[in-house]
Parts: sequence; structure tokens; C-alpha cells
Amino acid sequence: MIKVYGLGGVGKTTTAKAVYNMIYVHFEGSSFLENVKDKFGTFDGVIKLQETLLYDILGGINLKVHNVCRGINLIKERLCNKRILLILDDVDRSDQIETLIGKCDLFASGSRIIITTRDKNLLPTLGKGFLTYRVKELDDHEAHELFCLHAFQRNKPEEDYSELANQFISYAKGIPLALAILGADLYGRNKMEWKSALDKYEKIPNKEIQKILQKSYEGLDETERDIFLDIACLFKGFCKSYVVDILNSCNLYPIIGIQRLTEKCLITVDRHDKLWMHDLVEQMGRKIVRQESPHIPGMRSRLWCYEDSLEVLTKNTGSEKIRGLMICSPERAKLQLEAKCLEKMKNLKFLIVNNVDICGGIGYLPNELRLLDWPEFPFSSLPFNFRPQKLITLNMPESQVILDKLLEMGQFRNLTYMNFRSCQYIKKLSDVSIATPNIKQLNLNECRNLVEVHDSVGYLDKLEKWDLFDCTELRILPSCLMMKSLKHLNLYMCKRLEKFPDIPHEMDGLKYLTFIGTAIKELPLSFGNLTGLEELHLGSGLLPSSIYNLHLHSLHIWGDVKFPKDMEIDRQVLCNYYNDFSKYRFQSGLTCLALHFSKNSSEIDFILNCGPVSLRRLCIQSDEFTLPKSIIRFNRLRWLEIPNSYFLQEIPKLPKTIRGVNASQCFSLNPESLSKIMLQYWLQDYYDDDTPCDCHIILPGNKIPKWFNHQSIESSISLWVGPEFPTFALCVAFCLVDEDEYDFACVVDIFTNGHKRTLVKKFFDKMHCDHRWFYGASHRLLQQEVGNLIQGDWNHVKISCKISLWTSTIGREIAPTIARMGVHVKCICGLHNSVICHENHDELVQPQSNRISKRIAHQQLKPFLPQGCHFILRKLYHTLCPIRSTSGEPLLKARKISNKRKRSL
Repeated sequence: MIKVYGLGGVGKTTTAKAVYNMIYVHFEGSSFLENVKDKFGTFDGVIKLQETLLYDILGGINLKVHNVCRGINLIKERLCNKRILLILDDVDRSDQIETLIGKCDLFASGSRIIITTRDKNLLPTLGKGFLTYRVKELDDHEAHELFCLHAFQRNKPEEDYSELANQFISYAKGIPLALAILGADLYGRNKMEWKSALDKYEKIPNKEIQKILQKSYEGLDETERDIFLDIACLFKGFCKSYVVDILNSCNLYPIIGIQRLTEKCLITVDRHDKLWMHDLVEQMGRKIVRQESPHIPGMRSRLWCYEDSLEVLTKNTGSEKIRGLMICSPERAKLQLEAKCLEKMKNLKFLIVNNVDICGGIGYLPNELRLLDWPEFPFSSLPFNFRPQKLITLNMPESQVILDKLLEMGQFRNLTYMNFRSCQYIKKLSDVSIATPNIKQLNLNECRNLVEVHDSVGYLDKLEKWDLFDCTELRILPSCLMMKSLKHLNLYMCKRLEKFPDIPHEMDGLKYLTFIGTAIKELPLSFGNLTGLEELHLGSGLLPSSIYNLHLHSLHIWGDVKFPKDMEIDRQVLCNYYNDFSKYRFQSGLTCLALHFSKNSSEIDFILNCGPVSLRRLCIQSDEFTLPKSIIRFNRLRWLEIPNSYFLQEIPKLPKTIRGVNASQCFSLNPESLSKIMLQYWLQDYYDDDTPCDCHIILPGNKIPKWFNHQSIESSISLWVGPEFPTFALCVAFCLVDEDEYDFACVVDIFTNGHKRTLVKKFFDKMHCDHRWFYGASHRLLQQEVGNLIQGDWNHVKISCKISLWTSTIGREIAPTIARMGVHVKCICGLHNSVICHENHDELVQPQSNRISKRIAHQQLKPFLPQGCHFILRKLYHTLCPIRSTSGEPLLKARKISNKRKRSL
């Protein structure tokens, strides 16, 4: 049994039909039952489905089913032990399956049942004997081809329509149904009609598309519908946990509700815990809200369009039906509003104001408010008659609010999120334990006039995240911290802060702590009570011996540290002899270590020798330092970062586990070190790894090494491959303006037989001068990413690179460019299933011969050769494998050898 699921219109039924048509002849009987969900909702729909199933499988025998129970028994009697193919299309409940085929155990071995559904979680009651497959949206190439087939009756657009076609394809976002409907609707129309249609669809969705998408919405209960519409109209792109807290206060049960929406493929939650949905699904949700009152915005439940919100506020035409209001101007705007413009909106729960200047005053806020999101709030406090007991979020960055005055209003008993970033009228954080006892996140970043924090804040039980970044005048923190829920504390660049609070009891909840850029020179002895600390950022000063007892995962040391006296003696001995007896050793859980020192010192050696072998990422930045040879002992190290190490001359031998080296701006590295990095980890060890992984190396320079057997001064390279995608390495040389500093991304796309896949998107930051990026993907990874695009014995492959999302420090208009690129394809030499052919040449040729490719071939066969016979491989390579260049001329000619030599070979 296979469950095929996905968004409405994405092609589940089409996929199932294609499979059915290809394989139905191999079974004793077959049946395709369409629209199961809809037919179960009619009077005799279930009986009709049972009769159709019996008719199809039994080869045209009509059996009348008088009731559902009789139908179940007939199916068991007549279809038992038959080897069948069955498609159940558009199922939304498990009982529909059971009514038709029971527990799926009555058919013979070798039967196949395919079920299409919009519900990812369908079938949990039928055991574990089924597979799942999600039908994804089409990629750019497939979407382009499908749209053109409907709009132009061919697979590419007419020349004058190319740009317009791309806009419609972008609008459809890879949904086949939308592409087909839009294309058919535009067929034969002129360009003016195309432009008019595009403007219309961006505001008024196509009815046929909406009808299909809306079926998923209709299957939701009342609370799930409210959650979906709130996300579609107001909360798309917001953090899931944040939205859950807000909607939970509205009695919508969002934990299970959001899970149901995810299973219905209506929304997705990305790896950053953000809520997203397809643009057409968002448009469908917003259309549902518009239909509540097509011509009177003030009678709708949610307002998100600036023009609609502006009309309601300026004309004071709001109503009790409005639960969410967003007024966000695309450009800075000034609004003159009546003080009581919100008075009619008694049930308003979500108010979001952005990029507008309100003239006058706000005399009323509804007491039902859960979310008040108003950056640059222009007043010192909230209306005096506002009762904030139900408020969950108070988001007022860069405002004129006076916090003490605000808190005098009463108790914010349910307030969970407070954001007063860059509020320069805040000078002291007073006792908030009574006014906001349930606060979970407190953001005071960049409050540069904040001097003191009241002791009571150190006892807030519910506080999880506390940000005080760049509070440059902060001098006084609570004397002690007893916050059992605190997970994140940021004191970065609190320049005047000299004392860290005492930790009288164990705090195992704090995971992240930074106090880089503070005036703290010594930590309290009780610092070791932070037993749950996982990531620590230390500034210059005394390095506490207690950090060696903490189970840190990540440690960042910024500035030149000093050691206590007892550590100083041990440090000297350890640095001189590299012995293993030091009692100062980090726990084995430490996987990331970053050292940022001003100049070369024995502290780097000492700290590295204290690091556990479990270290996976190492970052060192120093004006002058020597990378110690002891780095080889980190036998799990995967990433080495040494950027901006201008005077570093040599990189010693690195562990074989290395998968990334960032040596950007390391201009003093000698050529031998550069060669070692590329050869040791690129050609020998890396290619032998059959795990799905990749490798990155960033080095200064702009030349492509000669061993890259496909090179181009363009940003793409084409080649032909055989029936299996070979392992390859990529080298890209970037041309950057020397005196500028760039942040940018490089995107690598692979076009296989015209089908596009993005292989990797690599971000580069703070880059200046020309650099090279070496990228390699293991054979297993390539098979996962592009293996399914390989068709037949010969496949055309184009590897393309492009720069995107670039910015520069100086703000120049000169973009970074790709000066040249190279591709090295793994040497075949008859030892690999794939073959390589240069484009524009009919003759099958092997990669250009050189010393490195010979070494690869030798290393590949080495494990299989008897001892002492490796020289034979080298002789055979020279003698029996003439290799030709792209022009057809042999690069290595076969040589005459004596009979004696032949016998020895």
C-alpha cells in the first residue's frame, strides 16, 4: 500500500493515473475509484463505489449491492486472494478504506493499493505496512514546459511573451493545476489581455483553482478554520511557538490545530520554526475572508490590505466582527485619526501597525487585545481606560514609551512577550515581578540609556529569553539570578557592566550566554552552577577554571584571556611538552571551539590541547599565530575556519574527517599548504567517502588548478554522462573589488536533460579580493539529488553558477562576478560505470591525463592488488590506455615493449 499525499492541485490523481495505466495489465484485476471523499458524502455513494469495485475486478460482472454491509461481505467473498491493482482517489478518512476493502489483508500477495489524499496523517489505523510519497510542486523547468504546452500549444513561449509567461509561472509556484488552467485561459489572447489577466489574478484568484484548493479548507472544523485564516491573513512567516501562545489565549487549541493544518498540506513549518503556506493557498484564505463582506471591509473578520484598513480607520466604519487589523503602509505615511477610531471594534484581538505616523492620539484600545504590535509607538503610555489583562504580546521597539508609566496601568497578568528594543526613554527597569509575572521573553536590546535593572527581575520564574545587547550604559544587574526557566541571556557590548550576578543555586536551564564586550574581568565562583550551559561567549579577562567542569557544546573566546595562578603553571608545562596529564580539560561534549585573539600566544596552544577529540568545528582568528600540529589529534574535526589570518603561512596536516576549510583572506599561506589542502582532502580521501555529504574549501586566488579537466571562462560548463551520475568537484573563481567588502551567495544549478535542480547555495560574508571556492559532492549525495534525472545511456549535463543576494560595505554598484570555473570529473579508466564526453564532440573520450588522475586510478585499485604489484598498474596505465584530448589527438601514446617486458607485465 502506498499513500500519495500533497496539496490540492499538485498532481496526486494525475500521478496515480499514470502509474495505473502503466502497470494495470500485470494484475488479475484492477480498479480506479475516483473522488472517494465526495461519493461517501452522498446518499448511495458508498454502495456505488462497492459495485464499481466488484464490476472492475470481476471483469464486467454486474453485482447489485443493496446495503453497505452486504457490499463488504460480497467484496470479501468474491475478491479474496486475488492479485489486484486498486487506486482509491481523494480519501480523507481511514473508515472509507475499511468500508471498501476492510483491513487490506484479503488480497493476494503482490497486490498493490495506491491511495491519494490531502491528509499526511491518514492511515494510522491500518498498521505499518504502507509507504508514503509526497507529490511536490514542479521545478522551474517542468513548470515552464507545462504552462507553455497549454498557453502556446508547444513547450516554449513565443518570443514576445517570454517575460509575461515567466510572471504567470512565478504566480502559480509550481502547482500543475494552476499552470494548466492559467495557460489554457490565456491561449490565443494578445499581450494586453495577458497583462490585464495577471493584474486581476493577483487580486482576484481564478475560480477553478480556488475551488480545488478550498476543498481542504472545507474539511476543517471551526477552530482549525480560524487558525488557518489567522495565519493566511496575519501570521504567515511568524514563529510557530509565538503564534501558538497568542492563539492559545483565544481558545483555539493551536498545538493540535497547526498540526492538523500541516497534515492537510495547507501550511508548512520550516527548520527555523516559521509558519509558511503556498501563495495560492494564502490567496484562497484571504478570498474566503473577503467573501464575508465583499463591499464593506468593516464587516469582515480580518483586515490586512492597507487600503481597506485605512478606509475603516479614517471613516470610523469598524465593527465588532473584526478580530484582526493590520495597517502597514508600503511607504512611510502620516495618518490623522480620531481618538476613538477603534471604539467600534470591541472584539479586536490582533492589532499590527507599521510604517505609519499617527497624528493626534489614541483614546481607546479594546480590552480583548491579545497582540499589540506597534513599532515607533508615538506616545509615552497606553490609553488610561485600557485594561491589558488579556494581552499576550506587547511589541513596541523604537518607541517613546516610558516603561514605569506603562506598568502603572495595572497588572499585565498574561503578558508573555515584551519588546522594547531601542526605546531610549527607558533608564531603569523597575520591579516587574507583580505587573508581569508570566513574562517569557524580554527584549531590551539597544536601550542605550538603561542603567539599572531591579533585583526582582532575577527571580522571574517564567522568563526564558532576556536580551540586553548593546545597552552601553548598563551598570547594574540583579545581584543574583534564580531563574529556573531562563535559557538565553545576551549581554553583548554592555561596555560599562563590571559585575556578573551571583548564581546561588544550580541553574540547569540556561543554554546560551554571552558577555563579550563587557567590563567584566572576573566571574563569581558560583559560575559553575550554570550546569546546563551549552554555548558560552567569553570576552577578554580572567578565564574561570570552572568552565572546564561545564558540559559545553560550543565555546567562543574573544580577546586575550588570563589564567588563574594554578592554571598558569599547568599551562606552561602543557604548552612546552604537549603532555596529556592536565587536569584542565574540556568535557567530551564540546564540539565547537572559536578563538579570537589579537596576536600569537601560547594561550591558543594551551586551549587547543585542552580540547576534547570530539571537537567538530574549530575557528581561530588572530593577527599572528601558528596553527599547532596537535590539530591532527581531533579525529572528528569536520570544519576548520581560519579567516582573516593574514600572516598564517602554513596549515599542518589535518584530520581525514575534514569536510570544510575556510581560509579566506589568508594571503600569506605558502603554495605548498594550498596544494596539501586540495589534494589530501579533495582527491584522495574525499572521493572514497560513500556517505551523502559534501565538502567546501575557500582559499585566496583566482586560478583554476590544471587538474580540473573541464574549464571555462563563463559561468557554466556542459558535458555528457552515462547511465549513472559521476562524482565531480567544482572550482569557482570570484572576481571582487579589492578595496570593498562583499556579502553574497553563490548558487550551483545542475541541468540534466533540461531538468533543473539546485545542488547547493553557499553564502560568503566579508569577502574582499579574489577568492576560489572548491566544492565537491559525494557519489551518494549526487545520486540523491539528481540521480532520478538520469535517463538512458547518454545524458546532457550543464553545471551553472550564479551570484545572488550580494551587498557591499561601501555600497558600490560593482557586483561580484564569476571570473572562471572548472569541473573535475572523477577518473573513469574503465573502473566506473559512468562515462564522460566533452560537449560538441561525438567521440567518446576520457578525462585528460595528468599526474593526479593517475594517482586516483592507482588509489582506486590499490585495495584489490596483491602486495608488490602496484607498479604494474602504473605501467598498464601508460602502455595500454591511450587517452585522447578533445581534438582527438592522443595525449599518451602506446609504446613498443620487448617480449621480456610483456612477459613480466
